[in-house]
Amino acid sequence: MFSGFITAHKVKLSFDTPKERVVAGLSLRPATLSKFEEFYNVALKRNEALVDNTISRMEKIGSRVAVLIAGGFHTPGITKLLRDRNISYVVVTP
Repeated sequence: MFSGFITAHKVKLSFDTPKERVVAGLSLRPATLSKFEEFYNVALKRNEALVDNTISRMEKIGSRVAVLIAGGFHTPGITKLLRDRNISYVVVTP
């Protein structure tokens, strides 16, 4: 995931170095990179928990409207889950 993010955003973020060396100019070895990827894979799994917990709480209190605040990393995954479940949403960013 992390290397995929870097590959997808290297032009936008002005990365022109190999993916092993993109974080703050540090040289990252494959073992270190795999730890980053593991972290982001766990973060991706949190998307579903965030959505499921929000929906469960809404059902419990009988609400049709909720605010889910999450960091920008989670936006694509959360919005996909909401779309897949035919749930309307609005994304507000600074």
